[in-house]
Parts: sequence; structure tokens; C-alpha cells
Amino acid sequence: MTHPSYIPEHVMYNPAPIAGLHLVAHTGLHGIGLPDGRVACEIAMAPKGQPWDVQSGRIETKSLQDFSAGYLPQIFPWDMEYNREAVIQRALSTLGMDRPPNIARTGDNFASWCVTGFELQPDTPIFGQQLAAKRQVLRGVVRYQHHGVGIDGGYVVHFNKLSGKQVVHVAPFAEFSESSDVVIMEHEKRYFPLWARNRAINMIGWRQYDLADNNCEHVASFCVTGDFKSKQVNAVKTGVAVTAAIAAVGAALAYFISREDDEKENE
Repeated sequence: MTHPSYIPEHVMYNPAPIAGLHLVAHTGLHGIGLPDGRVACEIAMAPKGQPWDVQSGRIETKSLQDFSAGYLPQIFPWDMEYNREAVIQRALSTLGMDRPPNIARTGDNFASWCVTGFELQPDTPIFGQQLAAKRQVLRGVVRYQHHGVGIDGGYVVHFNKLSGKQVVHVAPFAEFSESSDVVIMEHEKRYFPLWARNRAINMIGWRQYDLADNNCEHVASFCVTGDFKSKQVNAVKTGVAVTAAIAAVGAALAYFISREDDEKENE
């Protein structure tokens, strides 16, 4: 893939040359340039305050200025030539159409379809998969696993500490793995890889981290299966419960033994 290039500034005021180009705004929104200077893009619909919970989307248009949001947009660096007339026709044919749920709020799947005629396809084995990397291996024992979701280009979406705060962000696979072994988690029921990948994209920027109730495994599991759960947390809670139960039984036995001893002494 070649490096992205910015469209010339004068095009912002005479935007006809953007027709049929796959554009990316600095906000991360993808769109397709139209002959009249507008940009066709996928507008995601999500509950207020929950941008990760995208329910549906619609193909709409924005002026190039609104799409750009004050910055020059980039031309997506496809490493192939594409028929810009066909791209325009695909974009125009979908204007006003509602999209199915589990779309990505970046709209990159829509723009990719306009260019290629196909939805985004897995380009690596980790695409749309829940990944678990070993952490704190001590004397052959894995203390815990760090979870994320693979996306296109070999990148991983996961919780990580940035500027002192945990936030869901995109990282290269090597950064996620930290040179440790990484496994793909198996699930009996799960979403299609594209849906899982889109959910992960939608969660980028989420900061509501909590070790027990909203950790990296909760997020990754939600993206891939729809279930907000952490087997590691559940195992710890079960272990604590078992330990507490054993302690309670031990206390009860100690009590009855002491009672028996007292009774024997009083005989």
C-alpha cells in the first residue's frame, strides 16, 4: 500500500476533481467524492453517549468542507487503480439507504465496497478474532491474559494505558503481544469476523475501564460474541467464593470441635 496523500487545498473550493476518490477525514470518517463536490459517507446511528453501540447507519452526503471538519482530507492509498465512474455509481445507488446493524462508525466498509464491489475481507488470520496475549509469566505459570480484537492490516484494538489512563485504542500486533505468545480464543457462538471487527472499531476511544467489571476481556468478548464477560474475572470470583466457603466450613468445624472439647471437660 502506498502512503496517503492530502488533496490540494484549492480543491476545497473547486471540488470536482474529488469525484470517485476514496477520501478519509482527520476524524477517521471515510467517504466517496461525488461530481457535484459533495461526499457520500455512512452516518452511524448510536444511542447518545454510547458511540460503540452502533445500531444502524444511513448513506448520506456532506459538503466537502463539512466532511473535512477544518482539515485537508487524505486520499486513501489503494495500491491498485480503480474505475472512478463505477465508484461514483455505487455511491449514488446507495444514497438514502439504511445499513444493517453492526456497521463501523468510520464508514470504511462502505467506502471499500464502493471501490472494490466487495465488503472488507480478512487480510490476516487475526481479522475479527478475539486475541489473548500472555502476561506476567512466572516460572512457567501465566498470571493473566491480555485481550484484544484483530482488525485489518494486522492491527489490534485493545485497552491500554495512555497518558496515565486506560483507553481502547489501535496498536500494531507487536505492541499488543509484547513478544509473548498470542492465541485466538474459540467460541461456540460468535459474530461474523467483519461484524466483530466493526464493533471493535466502534469502541476506539472508550475509557470506562474497570478491572472487575469492564476490562480488556469484557470488551473483546463483547465485540466478538455480544456477551460482556470475562472468564478470568469469573475464575477469580469463583476462587474467592470457594476459598470463603472453605474458610466458613473450617470455622464451623473449629466451632463444633471446641464445643465438643468444652462438653468433655464439663463431664
